[in-house]
Amino acid sequence: MLMTGIILLIFKKNAIFARCYNLTEMMDKNNNSGLLPVGTLLAGGKYRIERYIASGGFGNTYYAINTAFDEPVVIKELFIKGICGRTVDTSEVSVSLTENRVTFEDHRDKFRKEARRLRRLNNPHIVQVHDLFDENGTSYYEMDYVDGESLSARLARTGVPLSEAEATDVLMGMLQALKAVHEQGIWHLDVKPGNILVNKEGVPMLIDFGASKQLHSTTHNSVSMASGMAYTMGYAPTEQMEQKPEKFGPWTDLYSLGATLYRIMTRNKIPSPSDIIENVDEALKFPEGVSREMRDLVVWMMEPLRTMRPQSVDEVLERIEQNRYRAEAEQQSAAYYAPSTGGAAAGNYDEYFDDEEELEAIIVDDDDDELPGQLAVEGLDYGLYGSGTMQPYEEEPAEEPVEEEPAEEPVEEPIEEEPIEEEPVEEEPAEEEPIEEEPAEEEPIEEEPIEEEPVEEEPIEEEPIEEELIEEEPVEE
Repeated sequence: MLMTGIILLIFKKNAIFARCYNLTEMMDKNNNSGLLPVGTLLAGGKYRIERYIASGGFGNTYYAINTAFDEPVVIKELFIKGICGRTVDTSEVSVSLTENRVTFEDHRDKFRKEARRLRRLNNPHIVQVHDLFDENGTSYYEMDYVDGESLSARLARTGVPLSEAEATDVLMGMLQALKAVHEQGIWHLDVKPGNILVNKEGVPMLIDFGASKQLHSTTHNSVSMASGMAYTMGYAPTEQMEQKPEKFGPWTDLYSLGATLYRIMTRNKIPSPSDIIENVDEALKFPEGVSREMRDLVVWMMEPLRTMRPQSVDEVLERIEQNRYRAEAEQQSAAYYAPSTGGAAAGNYDEYFDDEEELEAIIVDDDDDELPGQLAVEGLDYGLYGSGTMQPYEEEPAEEPVEEEPAEEPVEEPIEEEPIEEEPVEEEPAEEEPIEEEPAEEEPIEEEPIEEEPVEEEPIEEEPIEEELIEEEPVEE
């Protein structure tokens, strides 16, 4: 019995030792990977690490809890692969080589600047930064947690590419985000499906600005060859793969965005710049449902030569707007020339023309500048074309009777009679024009009217009075 108890105690003791050894091994492995252990408290206990999310070339990202409000947040930690390590007992970040200390401090300064710049951004497609602090020999910043799914996770979950309409929503959201970022002098340098989250409301959001701090080094130091500049193969253009930051610009992010569009609409492997140069049609193959305008836009954004790509977000937006106008123009033209199906909007214009020859002449005469079917992409005036009807020709016959409006002149004649009845009733009756009827005496009186010619001239003098009345009539109207 005693022997059994001793053996059991030794067995339990060995089990405890084995368990402790395994736990230490796991902690060593976790620390060697550069990750903070679950349960780690940061900022004096303000944040508690719950789980690891992802890592990039310049940092680790964690899901954490704000202990004061019991709310989920995201914590970003500066941790450069290849030059940073972590001690087992304290989670302190250390730099592997003394010569890398200057590089680490340079990136640490950029990390802080990145957080401050992102905090100033107020864009619905960029995650908001709220806190910045130093701890464990490195720096951290805290930002909103987005409850959603990345585009890469969606592709993996569904196995189905996004439609062009869905991809367009992503494109427009990312263009707004990149425009705001570029205006702050930041290039993202890691635009890809994994860094685009779509929240519960369907709003795409750009995350993970970890690679952006690589730019504009004040000391011109570079990361050691062991780490290099981080980028994602397929989404990085030539200047990024060649590690030439002096050639980075908005066009670098736009290449990555074009590659992202290609991936989410096709689920195909993204070709290399050299493959695109050799045969762009073979390298970039799209499904049937993708329009020619979208295909051309992606090819333009993925031009291997950076000077041939769009140089700014505004250039892409302008191209999209031109495509929209062109599509609307084609729809207008198609509606105009559509075969008759019983309605003006469907191309049945018989009700607007009495003469079929006249209708044929108008449709056939392509040289007529006033032909509604002649739609120009630039300078469209939709007010003239309506929805493909012949409304402009309704106005032309309406103008012809306007020329015949002299028929209104007879209206002036009764108006002339009215004033004659008013004023002459007061004055002229005294002179009584019946004197003109005295020709009943005929021959003897024929000489008298000769003398009374001045009397006849008096009404002539009064005629201007009648003209004045005529001039006043428009005022009454």
